[in-house]
Amino acid sequence: MADSIEEQIVQNIMTTLEGITVANGYANTVKLVTDDLEAGIDLHLFPAIFVAVGSEIPERGATSVTRREMNVMLEYWIRVQKDPRKAVASIRADIQKRMMVDSRRGGLAVDTLEGPSSYGLVQGKIPEGMGQTGYIIQYRTKTEDPFSTV
Repeated sequence: MADSIEEQIVQNIMTTLEGITVANGYANTVKLVTDDLEAGIDLHLFPAIFVAVGSEIPERGATSVTRREMNVMLEYWIRVQKDPRKAVASIRADIQKRMMVDSRRGGLAVDTLEGPSSYGLVQGKIPEGMGQTGYIIQYRTKTEDPFSTV
């Protein structure tokens, strides 16, 4: 069975984020991108990005084409010896840059809009920094068929 447009967009986001590497001109190399939020976190795979799909808001009263907004939260973790706040800011900037490489998500979306970001710090032997940045992905499907984009 084919994937819905929503699932294709999520896969596009994950593939896009996997391109965050020093070799590609970014400040960091992401070691893990996943949408499996139940997976255990291997500290050797930091920096890591978790892709969480939130609510989807379809247009009301649509007849043949439904405009949709999918909320996606990117949660990213980094483990560093010094200044985790700067490390989180660095990975956030890489994510912001990479997400806008193709704001139309390979032709599946109308636009990708950045939302609010937050920051946190977990103190331990080696500090861990984490951040979250929300995105709204605007896209359209046939009202009767979420597997077909318009």
